Amino acid sequence: MSKSTQNYKMRHVEKEIILSELKVNPENPRYRNSYLTEEEAINALLKEVKKNPKESMKYMLNLIDDIANHGINPTELPIVIPDEEDTGKYKVLEGNRRIAALKILYNAGLAEKLFPSEEKRKQLEDSRKLFFEKFGDQFKSIKCIVFSNEEEAEHWIALRHTGENEGRGLTPWDKEAKDRFRQSKQQEHKDNKDLLGIRIKDLLIQNKLLKPNEDITLTTVERVVKDPYVQSSLKIGISGGEIRLPKEASDREIALKALQRIALDTTRSLGGKKRLTSRNANTKAQRKNYIDNLIHELKYSTHLQIEKKDTKTEPHTDSSDYKYRSFVAKPGLKIGHPRLRHIYDELCKLKAKAYPNVAAASIRVFFEGSLDIFLEHCKLRCSDHCGNALEGHDIKRIPWLALSKKLELAVTCLESKLDHFGKIAQAVRKYQSQKHNPLHTDTLQAYLHNTEFEPNEESIKYWWDAYHSFFEALWNLYNETATGTN
Repeated sequence: MSKSTQNYKMRHVEKEIILSELKVNPENPRYRNSYLTEEEAINALLKEVKKNPKESMKYMLNLIDDIANHGINPTELPIVIPDEEDTGKYKVLEGNRRIAALKILYNAGLAEKLFPSEEKRKQLEDSRKLFFEKFGDQFKSIKCIVFSNEEEAEHWIALRHTGENEGRGLTPWDKEAKDRFRQSKQQEHKDNKDLLGIRIKDLLIQNKLLKPNEDITLTTVERVVKDPYVQSSLKIGISGGEIRLPKEASDREIALKALQRIALDTTRSLGGKKRLTSRNANTKAQRKNYIDNLIHELKYSTHLQIEKKDTKTEPHTDSSDYKYRSFVAKPGLKIGHPRLRHIYDELCKLKAKAYPNVAAASIRVFFEGSLDIFLEHCKLRCSDHCGNALEGHDIKRIPWLALSKKLELAVTCLESKLDHFGKIAQAVRKYQSQKHNPLHTDTLQAYLHNTEFEPNEESIKYWWDAYHSFFEALWNLYNETATGTN
């Protein structure tokens, strides 16, 4: 140990000081201006601590109320130095708001000057009454830490007010730590609404849907789940910060998975950015769009899982099945149109895992292109076989019809011509009967037009397999009638 270290002593003392001998610092760094008198300094604390003067007043009244209820914080003693210009007095360097609050409580005349508003004076009088009932003259003298000059106190004040300083200063609790503290102390019912994020996290941990150390953004989770539309969509209820899950098992599963995704989307990246942030979940429209897409994806995922369970006992050897192939499209279709044949050939060679977005766009082009070609051809060549399905539809207008309308016309045409098409028609109409069905035409539209909705490998291949039989029937009929063999 060096000599200088041996001789080092902390240059401060702990001392009980009468409140009237403590001076609120007119040169407090909190102020935007310099002041001369203590009264001006106290007045500044009521107006300049926050950017908005009303907020400053509110904060000061809140501190006064807290002191009236609990007294002065014994774990944080004011830091003071002897006042060089006023013998026997001490200038407060740290704890100015607390000392000012005590002076206001003990000095009715000072309070009258500082609080011109009748409403604020009434609030202050209520606090003063409670303060005297609980503490009386107890705080007319205060235990302080006295340094000989500002330089000696500077380091400790800086650590108190300039942030974490890489661990050297005060490290505040994050939201999760604050919420867990409030939860452990079972604070009043009014605080329960602020614990929603932590309760969702605990619920997911209990259901083994989240790791305890997962660093999710609780404020964003709360913002999304507090939205009435989100609650209605997930069929959940929230009362006093408590979450009520749906009773129906399938609805409960969707709700839990949705809450899991909401939590994880605040941490996971999409193209280098988080999928869910305060910025893209800020408005009702953004939250509605997010939850609609999320439920859509979850219902699709659940549908896949059920199908996989149903087929577990039947081993597949067909490499064209979406669960066993890596390419987007099944081989085997004969496409009687050059460009659409080229797109189909490329889809049969395109790896779904590597290029899901390209695949979705290409399927969309192939799908509508096939419908356009078939309906034009059907109107010209085989309307006698299709009944009145295309009656009243100008061939030139067909490309401008809605995609869902084109699909219904094509299904009607095929149904009237092909005896075996009944089951395929039933399946396609079922896909179109529910907007949130992942096989609805709106899914393809969303892949192109919704920047928050992204396809994945399984959804792309599954979509293709669901429509493969439809494409096969459509192009077989087109090929036959185009060559005049029917």
